[in-house]
Amino acid sequence: MPYTSYQVALAGLLHDIGKFWQRTGASTPREFTKEDYGEHGAHAAFSAEFVGKYVPEAFREGLGAVLYHHNPKDFLSFLIAVSDWLSSGERQEAPESSKPLHLRSVFDRIRLQDGPPPAQGEWYYPLRAISLEADDVFPRPGKALSDRKEHEDLWKAFQGEVARLGGMGQREYLETLYYLLLKYTWSIPSAYYKAIPDVSLFDHSRTTAAIAVCLNAQGTSEEDLGKLMESLRRRDREGLSDPLFLLVGGDISGIQDFLYTLTSQGAAKGLRGRSLYLQLLLGAIAHFLLRKLDLPLVNLLYIGGGNFYFLAPLSAEEQLGALRREIAHKLLSLHRGDLYLALSWVKVAPSDFILDGGIPSPWMRKVDELFGKLN
Repeated sequence: MPYTSYQVALAGLLHDIGKFWQRTGASTPREFTKEDYGEHGAHAAFSAEFVGKYVPEAFREGLGAVLYHHNPKDFLSFLIAVSDWLSSGERQEAPESSKPLHLRSVFDRIRLQDGPPPAQGEWYYPLRAISLEADDVFPRPGKALSDRKEHEDLWKAFQGEVARLGGMGQREYLETLYYLLLKYTWSIPSAYYKAIPDVSLFDHSRTTAAIAVCLNAQGTSEEDLGKLMESLRRRDREGLSDPLFLLVGGDISGIQDFLYTLTSQGAAKGLRGRSLYLQLLLGAIAHFLLRKLDLPLVNLLYIGGGNFYFLAPLSAEEQLGALRREIAHKLLSLHRGDLYLALSWVKVAPSDFILDGGIPSPWMRKVDELFGKLN
């Protein structure tokens, strides 16, 4: 049966939520076995338990995929399995760790050719809900291992908020859950077993969802998904080389003149007001494009600093040209050419999600290509 983009997005967003629960030390739900979740997918049993306990019944259709994504049995579980694999494509191998780790900062590995010496040692984020407190959001040196109590406290707070969700439509539910996952899983590593723990569970979950939404919208069949999975297993880049996605980017031009053509009287207040306006305008344009392309919030990969980019199915290319003209016309009528949106896109193949040993990575080469077109 066909699945909507919101059904697919919810399955992708929740496929690994069991990792959060599992790391509290809870026992694996007994009603599920390895025949369900596969040899190495015990966390999927927790994900399925979460769906049954916390997701409103009206939104559960298709969410059996969270249980089977390591042992796929139908179209949606194959879809999530392939998307999960692609989303994990930039994980870097590391020595095996049998215990949960904190999320490692990427900044302790940055080496600038003519810059100051790098930070000493490894730096990790605290395992806390996101907040505006510096102690909660900045990495610190030292403690790599996380303890069960940290996970228990965070899980309990997350449970309390999720349990109160209800009385809303599917889109509103998905977006509310998205922001709750941002709040509570931003600093939980997606993987630490034989992998550098520098990708959060939140980022892995939302990118898995975004990839799955695109493959579904592209009309990918179960047979095609099987071929992609086989190519992934064999690390056959040629079998993953056909473009299936678009990386779409937008950049607002004219920001500097718009911000700083102010009279001296009340300049500070005017600057703050215009900065807020630009932020709202950028968000409005990005969400307008997502709605027109029937893409959920999970597909918005980045927004800030006057630009955004999102993942779309290859088939969206037909609509993007007309949408670009529509936005240009509206901005021209509002700002008489003072503000302009550059909108462009590049084609992305499944192989572009997978590390190939090169620097930059295939994904970053696509990002560079996109922003080269925008600039």
